[in-house]
Amino acid sequence: MTVLRRYSIGFASLLAAAPGFAAAPEVRVRAEPAIATVGDPITIDFEVVAPPGSQVRFPAINPTAGDFTILETYPGPTLPARPASARPKDPPDGQLHYRARIVAALYRVGDFEFPALEWTVVESDGRETRVRSQAVKISIRSVIAEKDPQLKDLKPQAEINQPLPWGWIAAVALAVLLLTALAWWLRRGRRRPAPVAGPGAEVDPFAVAEAELQDLLRRGLLEKGSVKQFYVALADIVRKVVETGFAIATAERTTAEIVEDLRDLRAGELALIEQFLYNCDLVKFARYVPPASENQEAILSAREILDLCRRQRQAPQPAPAVAQVS
Repeated sequence: MTVLRRYSIGFASLLAAAPGFAAAPEVRVRAEPAIATVGDPITIDFEVVAPPGSQVRFPAINPTAGDFTILETYPGPTLPARPASARPKDPPDGQLHYRARIVAALYRVGDFEFPALEWTVVESDGRETRVRSQAVKISIRSVIAEKDPQLKDLKPQAEINQPLPWGWIAAVALAVLLLTALAWWLRRGRRRPAPVAGPGAEVDPFAVAEAELQDLLRRGLLEKGSVKQFYVALADIVRKVVETGFAIATAERTTAEIVEDLRDLRAGELALIEQFLYNCDLVKFARYVPPASENQEAILSAREILDLCRRQRQAPQPAPAVAQVS
């Protein structure tokens, strides 16, 4: 039986190495640690095994994946932050071993699954195959559970027997009274009637947004390599004009929540705002570094959204229906 098993393994190895034979692509996934506390970074490593000469496409990653918040992405084909001697070595099976990594975090307690991702493998003959990784189970524990769960009673207030420095207190109080009187006298001598704002003194929020956009471009953050700082400021400008133009709240809200409030827009207008905000999220949260062409597209999209919101604000609003009394 042992001899037969050895021959079977040897035959399978020869078959795998034979020309024209290629095993189906597969994705192996591992999470470390599998049990973490709230907010801890969780490293999720992927290994795509494919026929030699294949190309692997990293899946499109949003700022969130299910309940997980994506902190970092490393599209591969090798894993970073390791010395060369510690990197995993490819087994001598003749297959392509493509490695990638996602660092995520959870901010709730319980048992969760990092969702399956779809990978695209293009083999050397042009054949394209899609293969999904398995969902990974991860448990999140409370930080308090690792410490003493029993909260201690408050200690009694400490009593300090020390005489109060009444002389210093009187001196400070006198100085405060003198300074207050001096400030009142100066204000009375310089008091002037406050100017009354005319009807045309209202600040145009869209003119302010245009000035902020011009100031952002003059700062040259993209040229200095401060890409994330640029996109944070650009997204903030656009969020404010969207809030003004469509009368919705955008502060401290996710892109999905903002888009949900804009569902009544025409498809093209909604797609313009949605794509812009998601592209900014990729740079802000997933450490995506866009090329120069995408930076210019983002600036043009910001201007288009500003014009769209201005037209929306200036459009006449339908008069409320008046009920007729018979």
